[in-house]
Amino acid sequence: MEEDKVVDAEVVNEESAAEKMSDDEKNMGMLCSLLQLLIFTWLGGLLATLIFWLVMKDKYPFVDRVGREVVNFQLSILIYSIVCGLLAHFFSGILLAALSIFAIVVIITGTVKASQGIVYTYPLAIRFLK
Repeated sequence: MEEDKVVDAEVVNEESAAEKMSDDEKNMGMLCSLLQLLIFTWLGGLLATLIFWLVMKDKYPFVDRVGREVVNFQLSILIYSIVCGLLAHFFSGILLAALSIFAIVVIITGTVKASQGIVYTYPLAIRFLK
């Protein structure tokens, strides 16, 4: 019961912070999230997002928060892809295809949330950066 109140308070704080945020900062956060779609160009999503985050994190606090989530997710997807690739010999690539579809859906969801000024916590992301 108390956890619900804490989560609700975080959502309210996030929404009020989003209202005060400039459109430019929201757009930079959205771009940071959108760069993940380069994931299909051999680590392009990870490298592009990492570089963008490192360059913009000091100028935009929102990009810093979004960027940490995105980099965590990209590193997690890389690890999961390697595992799925190794398991593909036994499951004929179904796991890798499912992971790819999952990644696209989650990236689009995170991008939409970032455009609204909300930091999206990616499911199944390992927290390398806090």
